[in-house]
Amino acid sequence: MKRLAGFTLIEMLVAFAIGAGVALIIYQALTGTIKIEQRVHEVSQQTNQLHRVWQRLNDDIQHVAVRPWVDYLGNTQATMVGILNDGVLSSSLSLVSDDSHLFRLVRVGGNNFLSLTRSDLHIVGYRIAEDEVDKDNVGISDREDENTEEEIATVSLWRDYWQPVDSAEEPVIKSRLLLEGVEAMRFRYLPKNSQNTDEQAWVNGWPESSNQYDQLPIAIEVTIQLQSVGEIVRIFPLIKTDV
Repeated sequence: MKRLAGFTLIEMLVAFAIGAGVALIIYQALTGTIKIEQRVHEVSQQTNQLHRVWQRLNDDIQHVAVRPWVDYLGNTQATMVGILNDGVLSSSLSLVSDDSHLFRLVRVGGNNFLSLTRSDLHIVGYRIAEDEVDKDNVGISDREDENTEEEIATVSLWRDYWQPVDSAEEPVIKSRLLLEGVEAMRFRYLPKNSQNTDEQAWVNGWPESSNQYDQLPIAIEVTIQLQSVGEIVRIFPLIKTDV
């Protein structure tokens, strides 16, 4: 009688081991590819958001109005105010609300869809905040719910705006989430009397003194450091609008 051919136990174990090894390699390759795609998507998404921030900043800066104003507490406010490091310049005029804005200005060109008889001036401020939710626009991306909290940025850039200017009542501030994943944001200013654009010519806060409440710099340097992109710097020259 002929013996039936078959696999021995050792041969089967070796085959299972090889199969498991191949499956592990394929799984690791797929996992790596998925992570790379997610990373590329996050960087691309944040880059697009940053591009919109530059557009918004440029629009606000180019429409700045030389227009000191009086807040609801009766304090005279400068046309433009920039925070020096973590606080306000000691010689600068007071900031509105809780001094949370890194940068604030008066600008022209406010939306008036109903063609109401009112001033088109409004006030704009930029600030950094942690763990804050945009109630009007829940999220600025089209991403799906994430599985881990580490993937959700907790530090973000916000743009506040309100009108009218010179109101006797506390303003109703509207806020818009602009950018997530922000590690740092800095502003520097080039004074009007600067003879060059060397490093020493820039100042870290504006106005430099209390008698400059109606003056503007000739350029603003903005630095944003992001978690996934790194540090990006833009310089915006000013075209002032007298009101």
